Amino acid sequence: MKNKILFTLIILLSFILTSCVESKPHRPIYYDEYEEEESSQEIYSEEQYSMGLNALNSENIADTSSSIDREYVYVANEPVGTEGLSERYVKLDVKFLSQKPELPSGCEITSLTTVLNFYGFNVSKTEMADNYLPKSDTSKDFWKVFVGDPRYNTGFGCYAQPITEAANKYLSEQGSSLRAYDYSDTPFEQLLFEVQSGRPVIIWATLNMAKPYYTYKWTLPDGSERRWITPEHCLVLIGYDLNKGTAIISDPMRNIVEYDLDTVKARYIALYSQCVIIR
Repeated sequence: MKNKILFTLIILLSFILTSCVESKPHRPIYYDEYEEEESSQEIYSEEQYSMGLNALNSENIADTSSSIDREYVYVANEPVGTEGLSERYVKLDVKFLSQKPELPSGCEITSLTTVLNFYGFNVSKTEMADNYLPKSDTSKDFWKVFVGDPRYNTGFGCYAQPITEAANKYLSEQGSSLRAYDYSDTPFEQLLFEVQSGRPVIIWATLNMAKPYYTYKWTLPDGSERRWITPEHCLVLIGYDLNKGTAIISDPMRNIVEYDLDTVKARYIALYSQCVIIR
């Protein structure tokens, strides 16, 4: 009799655990799926994992996207002005750094680490993500913190301010005279002059330069609303080729790639003309 009762309890417990796992929310997919590479990353605490899930579980967030009736971000298509550039081809010696597999939603902090490595700082993307990047759930503003955790696919992302803060916290600790500056609202053409002067530029655009549209919307504690643009992506502008009409980009989801210059400008404007420069 005792064995039957024990067996029944085991079956019941297995059913409950299985139901809990299957009831987890589907994660938003902003990036291409990839086959995960072998990694030595550690096991993370339940608190860290919950931070990522909270980005979707919050009551103040709603999915406003629809594949049938998407609300696209409209940007007038204006060609890039190249007057005044003395070089028709520039490609900085920037080493590619992938966000995969450790930071599936960490394009922003990976792009920052790419630039820090360019300036000779021996720091990893995971150290920057874990120790310098301000993070929170959707009770906070992605203009001010990374919403979610870049270690998980459930992470949303962040804009220029938290990346600037992460950079300056690190640079200050290193005793460096370099500083990161949020130069958002800078015309795209000016970024080409920065690159020509030897400075890579962290920019916000979209994954594969796809047409951006609004998806998630959430309400902050003060009553203000935020709209998330998909597929938001952060990259490093490292050069250009005026003969081909392309921008040369270190794309943390792909590699060193070239995108149409006019398209990059349009996506940059759609993501509020955000950029960060270290100088």
